[in-house]
Amino acid sequence: MLQYQCLLYADGFSTLYAFKDMFSSLPLKVTTPRGSDYLLQYDEAGALQSLTTPRGHIHAFSLQTSLGFYKYQYYSPMNRHPFELRYNDDGQILAKLYPHQSGRVAYVYDQAGKLDTVLAGLSSIHYTYQETTNLVKNIDINEPGFELKHEFRYHIGILKDERCKFGSKSGLRNTHYRYQYDGNARISGLMLTLMAKSCLS
Repeated sequence: MLQYQCLLYADGFSTLYAFKDMFSSLPLKVTTPRGSDYLLQYDEAGALQSLTTPRGHIHAFSLQTSLGFYKYQYYSPMNRHPFELRYNDDGQILAKLYPHQSGRVAYVYDQAGKLDTVLAGLSSIHYTYQETTNLVKNIDINEPGFELKHEFRYHIGILKDERCKFGSKSGLRNTHYRYQYDGNARISGLMLTLMAKSCLS
């Protein structure tokens, strides 16, 4: 079994890897070029379970199977309550949960698996897509005191036109961006137009 025990840099410094035995592929200790040691522990499946820093701070990780989704949890050294990601069998994130239930973000997908809506407290973000290309057509952002309709227009898959229309409460001017490209589809110019305030009502 191949083990990378040392990574040598051009300046003569190196990163060292220590393993449990000659048959293991997962390092238990990583020593940086400055001599700092990081200790790693794994679960029975070989997934990273914890990382201990040179100062003794422990970062812990866990993966759990629940009804209809998976839970990936991260415990920081400063907090006993985890940051949690929930995702489905397709790898799509369903929710983010912050420590102490201080915040939650939910993700909703359409039947084709594209992100449809993001919900966070009183805020929401809604996506619509072009039927033929599946490129983002509009993004609608709504939260207390703020509204934004973000529109995108393309030509053969390249973004050509972009508009930002703000709600009246924001006090911001609407913007219109026009993009120009060279023969290699690299952006060569950008025209910005500031428009009247509050096209949204």
